[in-house]
Amino acid sequence: MDQPNGSNAKATRVKDGARDLPREISLSYAITIIAGCIMGSGIFFTPHETLVNSGSVGLAFIVWISAGLLAMGGGLCYCELGTSLPESGGECVYFTRSYGQLAGFLYVWMTGLIVRPVSQAVECVAFASYFVQPFYGASSPSSLVVSAVGIVAAVLLGVINAVSSRVSVRIIAVLTYGKMAALVGIVLMGVYWGAMHGPGSLSTGFAGTTKDPKTLGLAFYGALWAFDGWNALNYVAEEIQDPQRNLPKGITAGLLLVIVCYVCVNLSYFTVLSKSEFSESVAHLVGIKVLGQAGLLFIPLCVTLSTLSAACGSCMTSSRILVAGGREGFLPRVLALVHKSRSTPIIAIIVHSFLSSIFIAGGTLESLVNAFSFIQWIIYGCAFMAVYVLRWKEPYLDRPYKVWFWLPGLMTLASAYLIIDPILENPSYLFIMLLLLPGLAVFFIFIRQQMKCSALRQLNDSVTMASMKAFNSS
Repeated sequence: MDQPNGSNAKATRVKDGARDLPREISLSYAITIIAGCIMGSGIFFTPHETLVNSGSVGLAFIVWISAGLLAMGGGLCYCELGTSLPESGGECVYFTRSYGQLAGFLYVWMTGLIVRPVSQAVECVAFASYFVQPFYGASSPSSLVVSAVGIVAAVLLGVINAVSSRVSVRIIAVLTYGKMAALVGIVLMGVYWGAMHGPGSLSTGFAGTTKDPKTLGLAFYGALWAFDGWNALNYVAEEIQDPQRNLPKGITAGLLLVIVCYVCVNLSYFTVLSKSEFSESVAHLVGIKVLGQAGLLFIPLCVTLSTLSAACGSCMTSSRILVAGGREGFLPRVLALVHKSRSTPIIAIIVHSFLSSIFIAGGTLESLVNAFSFIQWIIYGCAFMAVYVLRWKEPYLDRPYKVWFWLPGLMTLASAYLIIDPILENPSYLFIMLLLLPGLAVFFIFIRQQMKCSALRQLNDSVTMASMKAFNSS
């Protein structure tokens, strides 16, 4: 077991001379990053899926509250991990310290190169769909136009994040305040409609509640997808001012804000619409029913603000996974380079934006959402267990925040249910794990060999030195 290290290596561990990222994220910005990354397209589209799989309004409402509590439980576990190891990259650092290099690399392989770029691609496509819709009136824009606008959004967000993290954080904050105001508008629609026309589908209560635990699991998946992003602050822990204090405060305050918003917005949906009126465009239907033609402009505005904020936050936070991968030697070291004057990981941001653009151009993103939610909960389960593993392996590690002993175990059990339930419903989910096979091949053929082969190390060093000059980075 490790002995005390006093300063926790100042809570940052920089590999191979790579620079620290500056601490520019205050508590208020930390809260807006959490809220901005969570509140994307999910609250506008998943209520229909949650209601269908729950069977009743009452159970759907309980599912939303429970999903919020699960997210809060997960967030508290991540508070301990993030304050103990406040470095860029989140789970990449936690898995490497807890389970070893192979686990850390496979995380970067699955999440940094596939899951997170796809997640941003989904938000950019949702933004593009609603941004261009008013220009097409009653008709629908072509998929080519939507993809083109989505790629432009991904590239522009990448440029903004590469130019200045400070500007990016402020943009996230402004967009988050805007979408909070828009969500308050939806809540006020529900209050007005309830006062004029009664409680709507809320009056049906628990009528039609499902008794199938498999479909209930799918209902949770929809709600939890809308809450995904509660770990975003851990990716940029290295950049938070006083992370030992502000990271826990940012996660808990941001999540409480989101939970209250989601509960109130769902109450508004249930008040305005009957069960039979619910569809995937639930927010759109509420806007038209209450505001008439004005709703055709108001709801797209809500969605564009929400998705653009989430996409901007995703670009900022997800690129730090690639930074951590470069520092640990799982990816080319150039990804860990930080621009000398702008203090941004410019190469990692470029690569992340490029991957997101590729997935946008490839299409079929909707079919990937549930698949990657499944992967995400495997990762979360491993992270919750890492709390116990690190307490055992590194008992002297400074832990400014220590979560209740029972909570990581409870969250691990919840993760196990959310992993097993989809497999029982659809065994084809197991085929997703085949994505690990090329990752294993890359690790044993290239990563392990690079540690032994001087030629591979020299190649990596040469590329790094050339990139340092080309991108004015160190």
